Amino acid sequence: MDTPTCLLYSKCGSVPNLSSDVASKIQRTPSMMQVTTPSVIPSQDVLEELGKGLASFIGQPDVPIYLSVQDPISPCPTGYNEKNVVSIWSTGGRVKLSPESYMSLVESCKPVIFEALSDGDTPQGSSTKRIRKSVDRTVDYLDTCIELWQSSEKLKTAALLGVVQGGDMSSQRKWCAKEIAKRPVSGFMLDGFHQGAMETTARWSLLKEVLGELPDTKLRMLPRAGRPDDVLKAVERGVDVFDSSFPLEVTNRGCALVFKFEQSRTLPEEQVESASDSDKLPHSSNKDQKPAQPITESKNDEVKETSSQSECKNAEVKGDSSIGKTGSQSECKNVEAKGDSSNNDMTVYEVNLKESRFFDDFRPVLPGCSCYCCQNHTRAYINHLLNTKELLAHVLLTIHNLHHYFRFFEAIRESIAKGTFEHLVKLVNEER
Repeated sequence: MDTPTCLLYSKCGSVPNLSSDVASKIQRTPSMMQVTTPSVIPSQDVLEELGKGLASFIGQPDVPIYLSVQDPISPCPTGYNEKNVVSIWSTGGRVKLSPESYMSLVESCKPVIFEALSDGDTPQGSSTKRIRKSVDRTVDYLDTCIELWQSSEKLKTAALLGVVQGGDMSSQRKWCAKEIAKRPVSGFMLDGFHQGAMETTARWSLLKEVLGELPDTKLRMLPRAGRPDDVLKAVERGVDVFDSSFPLEVTNRGCALVFKFEQSRTLPEEQVESASDSDKLPHSSNKDQKPAQPITESKNDEVKETSSQSECKNAEVKGDSSIGKTGSQSECKNVEAKGDSSNNDMTVYEVNLKESRFFDDFRPVLPGCSCYCCQNHTRAYINHLLNTKELLAHVLLTIHNLHHYFRFFEAIRESIAKGTFEHLVKLVNEER
């Protein structure tokens, strides 16, 4: 893989809302597919009977699989891990996984990369005793996984990632990182650094400390940190791989990604609208130009509310409550972008196409975007599909959001190669 990059998020090998044929036509799709344990565990018996692994089971034998323990879009509730087992929630309810039962599942999946089992149940406010216990269990689970991995003929070509736990305690995080680095793992998964997991001021300094304890010659994976500003901060600190759950969460809200990251092209000055008019994006004749909502960062690393977002509080929001809040309950609270993006909190990197202001907006979702959705459909049409609860709305939004997000990662790699990464950071976080 060329890094920094993201994985292609899936549910048991299926990208949400898309057929495999449609998903394959999205440009710049990551080479490796992420499959979550909760989505695949109901099929374990079938996989064992097949004996060819998950990639063959889903009809894509050449696609490398990354097997993650948890689902970044549907994190498990806290308080259910026990002394020798980790709890996950699948379609059939709670499933208890020991290191042995988990490695049996891994063998049936035959992934290219998989995570070790770990105890990451340390939400913000956890006691020192609970955090220490989670770290001790994580290291013990890793040792068992390593032993079973090294003795397995089915996994002799697979790579194992050790998971760094420790909550918001620097001493425990660093100790866990040092212990895992001593072991013959192929890389590291840095769990518990998503928004809302700890105080924002401590989050990035702690990540930097932990990465300092890990060799930079091995892969570093950071889950549930998909917002553009989070991605850029993590890349600055040395993270290699992310998941792609963020654009799918945006889709679930009935929203479209619109943030700007193109460095080689800029809009003529007369086409750039002021922040007060930014509820409608500027037209662009430049291919792949990505106009965006204005972005500002405050001292505590949270995104400030812009004038257009303030105006949005009075907008009428229609649609299915399973996708986003409706009516007066919405009031664009989601725009504040506080907390974890999985909480249906809308960010400044997206626009809500369910809003009535898009009813007769016949421009593409993002002028200049080359995805199928933007080349063939309008905001008005997406607005209609969302408000009539047509499944096609989420198909088209998924196509656009994944296309835009994958292009963002390509832009990151290009900027690093050209020495313009700092300019990219300013572009994504600029205030107009």
